[in-house]
Amino acid sequence: MLSPSTVLSSDPAGFSKIAVWAVVAMIAILAIRYLLDRCLTGRPRRSGTATRISGNVALYAKPILTETEAGFFRSLEDAVDGRYLVWPQLPLWTFIETRSNDAGAAAAFKNRINLKRVDFCLVDRQTNTVHKSIELDDRTHQRSDRQHRDAFVQDVLKQAGVPLIRIPAAKVYDSQTIRRQLGIDRADMNGRKLPEAM
Repeated sequence: MLSPSTVLSSDPAGFSKIAVWAVVAMIAILAIRYLLDRCLTGRPRRSGTATRISGNVALYAKPILTETEAGFFRSLEDAVDGRYLVWPQLPLWTFIETRSNDAGAAAAFKNRINLKRVDFCLVDRQTNTVHKSIELDDRTHQRSDRQHRDAFVQDVLKQAGVPLIRIPAAKVYDSQTIRRQLGIDRADMNGRKLPEAM
């Protein structure tokens, strides 16, 4: 019977050939996988672990905010100074309830708002309800399909009694200007004065 030590001591050259072929095979497998991923997704594999839910779909984590939205988010949190919770990318169905005696109509309407969301919501800390919603208007809001979507969302929010504030996208945001755009007065709910922006 052959043991690993017998094979290694009797044929060291044969073992090194096997090792070389194993390395070549691994490189070939990795190259084929890379090429398949690139062909299927149109881009190289991202770092991190992907979860595959089917043969052609890979899932990866991504940022929930663009750089512009992240800059606005930080300034918005400064502007509200703890008066409200700031929730980004909130789907409409999470804060708008549909009620109807017609279950089919309610389900159909909910399907229409399921994939719609607003950029930011100011949420009341005591009631956990949305006080105001905010959309950052960048150049994508000038497209006709986006204008149709924006009109629908604005109508839904108006009927639900949730004010929608549209703020032009910018490179830099000022907390005092944001407070003015949102109509937030200088005193918060506890009577404490919000700090003046520099």
